[in-house]
Amino acid sequence: MLNRPRTADKGFSLVELSIVLVILGLLVGGILAGQSLIRASELRAVTSENQRYTTAMGAFRDKYFAIPGDFARASSGFAWTGAADGDGDGMVEGSTTAASNETGHFWHQLVAAGLVEGSYTPASWAAVGTTATSPKSKLPLAFWQMRYVAPVGVDDTVIGTTGGATNVMYEGNYQDAFFLMSGTTLVTPSGGVLRPEEAWNIDTKMDDGRPALGIVLSLESQGHATAGCANPAGLATTSAAAAYDLDNTSATACSLVIKSGY
Repeated sequence: MLNRPRTADKGFSLVELSIVLVILGLLVGGILAGQSLIRASELRAVTSENQRYTTAMGAFRDKYFAIPGDFARASSGFAWTGAADGDGDGMVEGSTTAASNETGHFWHQLVAAGLVEGSYTPASWAAVGTTATSPKSKLPLAFWQMRYVAPVGVDDTVIGTTGGATNVMYEGNYQDAFFLMSGTTLVTPSGGVLRPEEAWNIDTKMDDGRPALGIVLSLESQGHATAGCANPAGLATTSAAAAYDLDNTSATACSLVIKSGY
């Protein structure tokens, strides 16, 4: 029998392996860069969305001499299907009944007046926070909501508790304020949508970079009792003491409260 010559074992050369590793590195780098760009776009949207809704709120007030949702003549003289009258006291107040929940009718009346796009069905304030009731932000999981907040004292807990952490607001006079959060209720908003550094960046661009001062403020979210949005966390505290917890680089512990000026 003739012996056949052995063929050389085939494999990748060091050059070929190097090329593959370089290509993989470029792909991973491109994916990470793309994710960073997408997130930056989502964060920029927060500012533009707030400006759009604040402008719409002001235009409504200039035209009808009332705050949307609180408009006492919404059901009369306007072809606004499903519109209900507010009490006209200048406060967008919540209610457990959909028909009298001004926080739910806020978005419905802005759409009916042609000032905001979309279609929102008024609901009780324990059921707001879905695409059917309020605008969804470009920021994942986040919704825009409106609520009147009475003056908050230094130790007032104004939003309920669950999951081992307390939702609180810092002392101050909020009046009608926009909430950016992931919760499905304005009674106990259930989650943050921003990391502290992201909230700080937005606050710095729009206001003063302080979670308890100015127009843009933070809301300590449930589920983050030890890794919170700001220090000190816990019960509402004095305005001068708070700062965003920039050491917390992982948890999306922050929701925002932005005063409308009305």
